[in-house]
Amino acid sequence: MESKDIDQQLIEKIKNGDQAAFGLLLEKYQKRAYYFCLHLVSRPEDAEDLAQEGFVRVYKNVHAFRGTASFQTWFYQILLNLCRSYHRHRYLVSRFTFNFSQAEGQNEDQEQSLENSIPDQSLDSDPQRLIDNEKLKLRLEQALQALPRQQKEIFALKHFEELKINEIAGITGLAEGTVKSHLFRAVQRLQEVLKEFKER
Repeated sequence: MESKDIDQQLIEKIKNGDQAAFGLLLEKYQKRAYYFCLHLVSRPEDAEDLAQEGFVRVYKNVHAFRGTASFQTWFYQILLNLCRSYHRHRYLVSRFTFNFSQAEGQNEDQEQSLENSIPDQSLDSDPQRLIDNEKLKLRLEQALQALPRQQKEIFALKHFEELKINEIAGITGLAEGTVKSHLFRAVQRLQEVLKEFKER
């Protein structure tokens, strides 16, 4: 049975009040949700909170899920919107701090490194070599966080979540051609980082 069919069965059971079914859905997607959020927000504690909030919203809104798209698509839309709201909130807080606070140390909220968070998939033909090279891995993590929002989101969905272009289009609401364009630019930038690092 395909994963999407299993998800659909679990959703129907959850709609009927089956707590065990929700536990199975949580177990299946919990780690993936956490790492997806982590790649977008970079702070482990915030990524954990956002992933948990994603499951809370699934549970609260499960009756609104009609099955016109897969559960995976619906769930990643929820996570993506939560991560976007998180960044909007941080932006507003930072603007408020900049305009009204005279205290030093305004950069206390700088994004932490995603050290040890990039999965084994990489842009290199020898993933283990990159994983073993902590300096290069850190540089790639920094480059990923520096990507424009949509490029970072799409790259994470494609290379970390291993979703197809049409699935990413469904999650982001973008045309498939636009998804491909953002993905191409993101990969180009990360390949530049690899090139810069190797030329040192």
